[in-house]
Amino acid sequence: MALLAIGFFALATLNVNSTFLDTTWRGIIIGAGMGLCFQSFPNMALSEVPRAKLGVGSGVFNTFRQIGFVLGVAILISLFVGQIKTNIEQARTNSIQIVQNNTTIPAQFHQPIIKGLESSGSNVNSSQIKPQRVDLTQFAQYAPPAFREQAKASLKALGDQISAEFKKGVVNSFIATWIAAGMFALLGLIGALFTRMPSYKAAALAQDGKPLEEVDVPAGS
Repeated sequence: MALLAIGFFALATLNVNSTFLDTTWRGIIIGAGMGLCFQSFPNMALSEVPRAKLGVGSGVFNTFRQIGFVLGVAILISLFVGQIKTNIEQARTNSIQIVQNNTTIPAQFHQPIIKGLESSGSNVNSSQIKPQRVDLTQFAQYAPPAFREQAKASLKALGDQISAEFKKGVVNSFIATWIAAGMFALLGLIGALFTRMPSYKAAALAQDGKPLEEVDVPAGS
């Protein structure tokens, strides 16, 4: 559980400039934690169950494990969907502000770009989590011929700024989700610290729901 918590909190530190390698080593930590948990949880859950009731105990354990999988995924996805809508809306607002404050492109380009941002922001859904690169260079054809190259460069820089805003919004949505996952893992770790360690001797003596009685064997003469 400690490895899971560390891995999830480490994922929350990723940003728009993180590389594939930055994600990989964090994923390795989470994978190691999951492997250790899946191996030890059944032993801990069934260590005190009598042999005659191991089938029932295993069924109950697997049932609650599946319920935990379903609820955990549902909670995290709900959190992510809520965050992505809020962050994309904020990115759209920031992008409109960037366009309005931009002085390197002709003023006649401001309104069409803002209108396009407003129409795209009103159709945000959770399936569109990969921000598209914003290409505004098409507007350069409406500039005077002598200024088209300069307008194209300015529009490209403005498009990169807008793309960065939307990408940051998506990354921030994942950050909130990873923090929540790390908190769940941390709560599980705290609970595990107060869990009684399994008594393998007691489990070995349990037979048909009753412990075996000790028998005194007289010493040989």
